[in-house]
Amino acid sequence: RRAGPMPEIDGLDLASGDDPAAGVQLAAELQMVRDALAGAVEGLKISDNFIDLNYLGYAYEKLGKEKDARNAFDRSFKNGYKEYGQDIVTRGGFDRESPAPVEKLSDFLNGSSQNILIVALSARRTMELKGSVMNDNDWIMRARLFSEIGRLLASGQMLYSSRELDLPGKIISKPSPGYTNAARSSNTQGTVRLLILLDVDGKVKAALPLRELSHGLTERAIVAASKISFKPAERKGQPVPILQAIEYTFQIR
Repeated sequence: RRAGPMPEIDGLDLASGDDPAAGVQLAAELQMVRDALAGAVEGLKISDNFIDLNYLGYAYEKLGKEKDARNAFDRSFKNGYKEYGQDIVTRGGFDRESPAPVEKLSDFLNGSSQNILIVALSARRTMELKGSVMNDNDWIMRARLFSEIGRLLASGQMLYSSRELDLPGKIISKPSPGYTNAARSSNTQGTVRLLILLDVDGKVKAALPLRELSHGLTERAIVAASKISFKPAERKGQPVPILQAIEYTFQIR
């Protein structure tokens, strides 16, 4: 005779089935898994390595600790971005202060694909778990860019810079961003420079500021860039996704 109903663990009813002993065994095995995860957490949470922090995020999720998982994925992405974000900008030839290295963007992505995929996974989980809590625009845009790069790499595609193309992409329509009232009142002028990901379906999938302006002008430029229409670039006769830098100049007339 049982003293009370068997508990549920992770949505599993341990009392179901014809053999109560099997339910008890399953409960014991799940507890062992939880103990192993808890042990892994203790070892990983002191690390700053983005791979360790990615594993930590998944361990916390298995333990039902969503807030801790969110923070682990966030740390994983930010630390991984510090290792690979600037390399992508530099190898694409988008950093005007540094000459593009001999290694091309696609070669760098191919050689670092495993680690970049981990950074991209952390970026995606950060956005999914944080949602409206993620209010740092700079990191949101970086996360979106890495998430899209990861999507391409995971599907067997590659991302290229302009120096690797046979036929560059052609922008057909580039909507004007317009001024904000705050920028006009403060006489804010200058140029916003963006790094955008142009995909083979003719859509801009991500935009990352390389040079910004205040009073909402950077945000206006990003919104305008998302509406760009273009003919995809080509490499070896096939359309390919590319990273490309564009500029929006704001001038009060």
